Amino acid sequence: MKGRMLIACVLAAILCLPSAGTGREKPYLAAFGDSITTGFTLPGGRYDCASWLNLTAETLGLGEDDYVNFAENGARAADVLAQIRAHTDEVRRARILVFDVGYNDILGTLYDTMANALGEYAAARLPETWEALTEQEKETLCSRLTAAAQTETFRAILAAFRDGVKEILGALREANPDARIYMQSIYNPFAAWDALRAYSDAVVGSVNRILCEEAEEAGCRFLDVFAAFRDHEKLYTNMEHYDIHPSEAGHAAIGALFLDALRADGYLADRDGSNDDASLTESSSAAPIETRQPDTQENASTAPGGQLLLLAAVGAAAAAAAVLYRRRRRP
Repeated sequence: MKGRMLIACVLAAILCLPSAGTGREKPYLAAFGDSITTGFTLPGGRYDCASWLNLTAETLGLGEDDYVNFAENGARAADVLAQIRAHTDEVRRARILVFDVGYNDILGTLYDTMANALGEYAAARLPETWEALTEQEKETLCSRLTAAAQTETFRAILAAFRDGVKEILGALREANPDARIYMQSIYNPFAAWDALRAYSDAVVGSVNRILCEEAEEAGCRFLDVFAAFRDHEKLYTNMEHYDIHPSEAGHAAIGALFLDALRADGYLADRDGSNDDASLTESSSAAPIETRQPDTQENASTAPGGQLLLLAAVGAAAAAAAVLYRRRRRP
């Protein structure tokens, strides 16, 4: 608890929150997503662990009646949509809507692809880590997976994911056209393993381009978690223990990113302490949204040679996912 309070205090100091005397009305916040938002693997419960959402709420001074968290461990895009539809009244009440999606859609599918492609090889005992594989084993895994990925399967997976993100954003906008929506990119946990960094970046980059493009089209704020985690994956994730979930430091980084976006949109004072925030009740369309392509390899699937890199990425990331899935629950 002391550690959580310290992190919240640091975030507040960085962002120069307005004093209690401002009389600002607290915004109502509703969150959806997967285990990144539930705070899976962190000590404590859904509302008292040091997750990025709880740290944000604590820094904003939100009480238990001021925000709700409907995220579920293992959720994919269809599950996030179901969360939203099951809690329409809460969506309508909220002024701030935030969600994450994509980790389970892609990593889960890669694992299934691996199992189908490897057949009898998958039944053999795999080494505990990717680094423990021999070069021949790596070549065998990647060649079989690359061959399996040379169909339309992966593109179909991405297309289905895009449709799912569109449905999520459409459901939020239909229920509450005036709320501000914040959508996160996904970070690349496999970048913590240098051998997989370039390959896995291509797969994660494909997902993030979809999220970024759909955020721009829907007029919502894109939180570039990928960029925030870049070069800090070993510190910000639990990959040292073969777990892709954020560490406490990772959750603090996501929380700081979210708070910075809230400040930019008028929910917090500027860093210099001035307070020129817009009214909390105005429509999200009143503030310009600066959405940029995520800081990954540029157009990896369309650049010269990019398709081969993407196919290789499917193989490498799937092999790593197979190792991890044998040791933990999915996010």
